[in-house]
Amino acid sequence: MERKVVKAENVMDDTIVTGNDIGFGQVKSAFMMNGKVEEIIYKSNVSEGEGLLTSESLIIDGNKYIFSDEAEEIISLGTTTKDTDMHRILLARSMYLIAKKIGNTKLNFKMMVTSPLYSYKTDKGEKQLNKLLGKKKSFVIDDGTNKYTLSISEMQMIPESVAACFVLPTKIVNIKEDKIILCDIGNLNIGLIGIDGKPDIANSTGLTIGVHHIIGRLVELAKANPHWNIITRRDMLRYLKNADDKDINIEVQKILNTDVFESLDGLMKELGSEVRGCKIVFLGGGSILFEQFIRNRFVDEKSTKNIAFVQNSSTISARGALAKALKIYKL
Repeated sequence: MERKVVKAENVMDDTIVTGNDIGFGQVKSAFMMNGKVEEIIYKSNVSEGEGLLTSESLIIDGNKYIFSDEAEEIISLGTTTKDTDMHRILLARSMYLIAKKIGNTKLNFKMMVTSPLYSYKTDKGEKQLNKLLGKKKSFVIDDGTNKYTLSISEMQMIPESVAACFVLPTKIVNIKEDKIILCDIGNLNIGLIGIDGKPDIANSTGLTIGVHHIIGRLVELAKANPHWNIITRRDMLRYLKNADDKDINIEVQKILNTDVFESLDGLMKELGSEVRGCKIVFLGGGSILFEQFIRNRFVDEKSTKNIAFVQNSSTISARGALAKALKIYKL
């Protein structure tokens, strides 16, 4: 699989390999420490200058940034950072948190970073890579106690749905032997990709919708149905945890059928696969949130044994990116 590779001229002696998933809801990073995989995860909420909700502030390359980890379900509530230019600052924070955890103020990074499937199919992640690297390929970060000098010597991009393949639980699926379709329902996008020995990126489907979009549609629908007693996104998220109203559930199912399953059916037809002939693996926060409705979709297909859900999969793309990076960089 072709990937863009960037190398810096000056590489520090202390180097660490990381996998990074910089999402619109959360930032996830994975790295090795004392022979074990460690994870960094936090909300994608950052503002420049003096600001609200100061859970942590950093001086990054001379500018002050305020980070907030307080809001729950932040993307679905519509209060996250949506400016992709800020993703470089979020990456800098991840590098800082890793350096702080291992106790090294001068550190070089070799990293694999995930890209939304729809974006990767356009330019193999090159636009995102250039934004993340910037011109300097390094950061000077001051946390008020220590000053950190952190550089990036190598960065490669990988589709987030593909990254997840490298760490899928073997008790659920064996990607080398099983023919599967992976459905990754994220906050702002959905990745649908067929895997028959290896991921078929050319025939994959990347959708620019996700949990945020679906929740928004449901809240608009709730306005026309005041008896639902759902007013805000938070109300809708709370409802979906139990989903015990038949009338509301019918509307949720209709939206998922239109926004998710029509594309899934189209991909399966394109790949020449029958539902009974392959396993469909669902992952991402949206898959867990809508699990009841996903199962409903396949109840008449006599194929429920071919449906699998990856629980606690919020960091799976970052861990998969790390697994691939460790094979490539071989420190």
